[in-house]
Amino acid sequence: MKQQIKKLFLLSSVIALLTLPAAAQKSRYKIGLIDLMLLKRQKLSAVALAKELKADGLEVDMGGLGNRATFDNKLLTDSIRQQYLQEAKDRVLNCSPWR
Repeated sequence: MKQQIKKLFLLSSVIALLTLPAAAQKSRYKIGLIDLMLLKRQKLSAVALAKELKADGLEVDMGGLGNRATFDNKLLTDSIRQQYLQEAKDRVLNCSPWR
């Protein structure tokens, strides 16, 4: 009797482990990273690194405040912002500015 219970438990454990990846993909959380924590503050290479780490999205820091009246935000420049958006689109990655 104990042998049968052990076999049943082992079989049910194996079935649960085999179905886990399929169930996990259906209800998977989306994971986003921030470029600041990747040590890539406002660098285009943060997009590639986030995708390499299998993140779903990337939050882009506004830049340092330093000793000035406003942030040092490179994304205010249209060409740089378009590069970010194009890179994110090419790598199928959601990219948003930190607010």
